[in-house]
Amino acid sequence: MTWAFMMREAGFPAVRSIYELPLSDDVLDEVREEMRSLGSYIALNLDGSSQERTFSLSIAENLIAKIQSETDIPIVIVYGPKGEDKARALVDCYNNVYRLSLSPSIKRSAAIIKDAYIAITPDTSILHMASAYNTPVVAIYADYKTRWPAMADVSESVVVGQKIDNISLDEFAKALKSVLARI
Repeated sequence: MTWAFMMREAGFPAVRSIYELPLSDDVLDEVREEMRSLGSYIALNLDGSSQERTFSLSIAENLIAKIQSETDIPIVIVYGPKGEDKARALVDCYNNVYRLSLSPSIKRSAAIIKDAYIAITPDTSILHMASAYNTPVVAIYADYKTRWPAMADVSESVVVGQKIDNISLDEFAKALKSVLARI
């Protein structure tokens, strides 16, 4: 965002202040090859940078059930190395829930977010990816910091307080419905 202000002050025309995250064609191709059969999908990230911002398995199950009660769009779990067991468990338990079979990486996660119909996340790294690609997003904040707002054209925020598992499923459903209605 800072560069956009600097460019304007240097006399350049105003530009949209968004993040940029370039990806190689190789990464995009390998991820798209796996995701192609799904069509449009929701990218669901369950893990934040700390335990307070990481959904437990039981709350993850509730979120998936709530998403599936609102739409039949497939769900792709976005995860890092620490979230692989949870992602596998959820894929095994639910219909229409998937994960990338390739080993997790930031670039592969970004490729999933880039092509997602909607991203849902408690983590600002995934939020920045959604902002970079203008992917509609439901941002879930524990201990909300206004410093990292969603910058996608279509976004909603759910603030839950100190612990992410205290999320109101009704408030989450309202945010999801709002994003779905505006796409």
